Amino acid sequence: MKPCVGVGVRLRELREGIGWSQREVAEACGIGRKSMVRLEKEPSNPSAEELLTLAEFYEVSTDYILGLVDD
Repeated sequence: MKPCVGVGVRLRELREGIGWSQREVAEACGIGRKSMVRLEKEPSNPSAEELLTLAEFYEVSTDYILGLVDD
């Protein structure tokens, strides 16, 4: 199944939705800022650890970040 929305788009939307910078999210999640920049670019392929960390931080499912579901 092909995602409808790219991972990078979802991550950027989530970050902008809380009004944080890439640096702030990276620091809060223990992810390097360069990694955050990479994750928000298309196409993005986060590691399982990055995906889980970001899903927990944003309080969304990994399926949402992957674009497999819209809620």
